[in-house]
Amino acid sequence: MIRIIERQIVRTISGPLRTGEDTWRIRSNAELDPLMNGIHIVRIITVRMIRRLGHIQIMDSSTIVKESYD
Repeated sequence: MIRIIERQIVRTISGPLRTGEDTWRIRSNAELDPLMNGIHIVRIITVRMIRRLGHIQIMDSSTIVKESYD
């Protein structure tokens, strides 16, 4: 299920392919694989969320971000 979501995200980011003057098509899974290079997008998003949480934890307690987190 996670791989499906990852492909949907990559498909949205990479956009459609232009096949003619006024025609476009959605990229196939085989065309998305080289773009992903074995990277798991959900894992990247999770790592960035954890990193952001660490930055919030060390912020001064008077900041708006820290107040909204607590």
